[in-house]
Amino acid sequence: MIQDREEEFDSIFQDAKVEEPDFLGVESLRSIRDSSMEDAILLRYNTDTSYLERYASDQEFRDNHRKRWKELRRWVADAKSETPTDALRKYFPDGTIGKSRSEAEEIIWNLDSTPLFPLESQSLPKSILVQNLTGIIRTLVDRTDGIQLIRENRNFVIISALVIGLLSIFFAIFISGVVVQKIKRIIKSAEDVGHGNLLVEFEYGGNDEFGKLTVALNQMVNGLREREKIKGILGSMIDPVVVSEAMKDLQALKRGSEKNITAFFSDIASFSAISEKLSSPELADLLNEYLSAMTVILKRNDGVLDKYIGDAIVGIFNSPIDVHDHTYKAVVASIDMQSKLVELKKEWLQKNKYIPEAREMSFRIGLNTGLAKVGFMGTDDLASYTMMGDTVNLAARLEAAGKDYGVHILVTDTVEKEIRGRIFTRKLDVVRVKGKNEPVTLYEVIAKMGEESESVRNSTEYYEKGLEEYLKRNWKGAIELFQKSIKERKDADSKDKSSLILISRCESYLKEAPPSDWDGVYTRTNK
Repeated sequence: MIQDREEEFDSIFQDAKVEEPDFLGVESLRSIRDSSMEDAILLRYNTDTSYLERYASDQEFRDNHRKRWKELRRWVADAKSETPTDALRKYFPDGTIGKSRSEAEEIIWNLDSTPLFPLESQSLPKSILVQNLTGIIRTLVDRTDGIQLIRENRNFVIISALVIGLLSIFFAIFISGVVVQKIKRIIKSAEDVGHGNLLVEFEYGGNDEFGKLTVALNQMVNGLREREKIKGILGSMIDPVVVSEAMKDLQALKRGSEKNITAFFSDIASFSAISEKLSSPELADLLNEYLSAMTVILKRNDGVLDKYIGDAIVGIFNSPIDVHDHTYKAVVASIDMQSKLVELKKEWLQKNKYIPEAREMSFRIGLNTGLAKVGFMGTDDLASYTMMGDTVNLAARLEAAGKDYGVHILVTDTVEKEIRGRIFTRKLDVVRVKGKNEPVTLYEVIAKMGEESESVRNSTEYYEKGLEEYLKRNWKGAIELFQKSIKERKDADSKDKSSLILISRCESYLKEAPPSDWDGVYTRTNK
């Protein structure tokens, strides 16, 4: 209806060809409702008397005002928000919308529904005039009594600020006189604690905040004393992870627990013969360099150092803190250690360090995964975090068994299941270790998947097929496959001692067949 009315006005004015002097008179008929709507809704920041002249002479200014009015009407008609939107506010840089949408709707309805030239007494000009007179009265009141009230309040605020400022200064002087001495005593005691004196007792400061502070500081000093006692107990420990966990809850570690861990054992082959040919300083240097390099790799893969036993390293994965994929990390650490020893030996050869036997040394690693008892073992004065159980014992025996099979890293089938598809392994044998009835399948860890050589891959394939024939009692077929495995490893860095062991067994069984209940499991008579 509004749009039709505006179009009708435009049509009449265009046909009437209004001259410029009469433009404002005619335009007032068209825009009286919209301009009155804006005056009623908008709270202006200032009064600009040039608006009317600009509206008459500037088409762009006039179009902008018409657009403002149209956006106001759209906001009311959409009825989506009681408060003006950010987009609507941009149209009114000279004021702010002081009405809600519901209030604006009532104003617009009254303006649009009141006739412009009625016969009765109620008319649009009269209604607008009444509203404007009310606005003038409010302004006059605001500029007289309102300004006087503001001045009086301003004087009161100034006087109040001065009084508050003086009181603050007086109170600050009082505080500095009463409290500073307490603060100085607390600082002096804190400095003594900082210098290592844990026998300090902070003077009780009363029931106020200083009293609470001194109580908290005394509790802190008591806590530091307890930590020092714990550090004394942990003096025999090496691994920082164990120390950190012990500082959190020593009693929990003392109680111990049963966890699924990966046990790590390593030992240098024929180290006694090497050590006998070295002087004491050379032996210490060699061990320190070797053990340091290997321990760094152990720690880098989230392993925890249990202990050193001469040249042997004992490590734990997944205790005392949980380690995701700990079995795989233990295997990766083992592979990296073997690679690191190759680097060390090259460096020793270039620098002509140590004796030739040391520059050619090798070491074996045994790994096993399973449940074990872990925790502090020892006395209050000397204790160490360690592991115990069948899982641990088997890992230690695997390290020793590696010598028989001529391999560097020997693991159980429980380890192989965790690393399958990520680590290249060779199934070596099925054995029954001394003191145990359950058979264990042994695997050699060779390399990370994809890093093995073609000859090693082919040799492994022949060997595992030979092991299958061996378990089927096909001794001749097994020997033939084991011999092929040996030939394929011609470019490997070590002889295939495992194939030689299985060939020897097959030849023995050819001479004297095993009993009918033979299950293919080889019983080891030594640890």
